[in-house]
Amino acid sequence: MNVAQMALIGFGGLALLASVFGIINTMYISVLERTSQIGLMKALGMRGRDIGKMFRYEAAWVGLLGGLIGVGLASLMSLLNPMIASLLKLEQGTNLLVVNPLQMGLLIIGLMIMAVLSGWLPSRKATKLDPIEALRTE
Repeated sequence: MNVAQMALIGFGGLALLASVFGIINTMYISVLERTSQIGLMKALGMRGRDIGKMFRYEAAWVGLLGGLIGVGLASLMSLLNPMIASLLKLEQGTNLLVVNPLQMGLLIIGLMIMAVLSGWLPSRKATKLDPIEALRTE
């Protein structure tokens, strides 16, 4: 069981690393697609700091949705406990998949923090855009 647990932890770590790069890529594409809108917001007087906040909030939203979907699917998988126990011939009432609301809440908060940190570089790029150059892009 310990080997399987370590393998799952390693797989989870790789999944988190892949999601970090996915969020960075998604946020960069979002900045590129909205370059003219960012230029317009800056030309109308919006501060760069507020534009950066907007992209960090979007990244947090991505982390929240991803966390909620993952927690929801994991909770549904815990319904398979009786079938898993019978297949592995474990004692009656043994649960391998345990749902802990505190851990799930902390996981979602951690994913949101990770998403905000991943979205920091793209949001920084958005704040550095020159409004005139940004308005020229199509």
